[in-house]
Amino acid sequence: MCLDCGCENANLLTVKGRVSSLQEINLKDIKPLTKKMKIGKDILSKNNKYAEKNRKQFNSAGVSVVNFMSSPGAGKTSLLCALKEFLPRDIDLKVVVGDLETEIDATRLKKHYDNVEQINTISSCHLDAEMLTDKTIDMKGAGLLLIENIGNLVCPASFDLGEHKKVALISLTEGEEKPLKYPLLFKDCNLVVITKTDLKPHLSINIELLISNIRKVNSEVKIIMTNTKTLEGLKDLSKWLIESKH
Repeated sequence: MCLDCGCENANLLTVKGRVSSLQEINLKDIKPLTKKMKIGKDILSKNNKYAEKNRKQFNSAGVSVVNFMSSPGAGKTSLLCALKEFLPRDIDLKVVVGDLETEIDATRLKKHYDNVEQINTISSCHLDAEMLTDKTIDMKGAGLLLIENIGNLVCPASFDLGEHKKVALISLTEGEEKPLKYPLLFKDCNLVVITKTDLKPHLSINIELLISNIRKVNSEVKIIMTNTKTLEGLKDLSKWLIESKH
């Protein structure tokens, strides 16, 4: 997708075979592509085929899938940890966590959820549909699948995973302009969750302007204000997840 961030890591690495960590390779071996080709094929066509296959399998299994996306540090993991206590106990839950390296977030989530699976992409800055197939993740016992995508406001928004709903998170610390600077994520999402509202007294952010900028990109999207300190908005978020369950 983009040469600088590593999305096309399969073409950038000269090492043979699959690696489990960048620590296993010599970074001097990573070379940028020097040749560009113009082709008449949608570069996302392969991903979209996997996504449609995933969606059919999710539907057949009765699994509702929600993709949470945001910049790094917006509070996805903290939100999902706190959210668990507000979700009905009779729903079978599964969480899939995407990160380049480590299982730090998965370890945190396992304290709250029984069914958590980590996907490490090594150098790709987004999850793609092939990573979510029934051959790569275990969907057994899942009625509601919550995906914590890799922290990135750009690439995750471009890759359909086969999910039913998209949720964009933005924290008050990120400023009012992010929805205008990174419109794709906010344009295509079904819900915007504003996080870390407890920090409002310490920031100069204009929340009304932030909401206005979200509306400029997606005029009808639902917005929920949250923070994990006072648990503001988590009941509303849980209600939205259940009511929008596919």
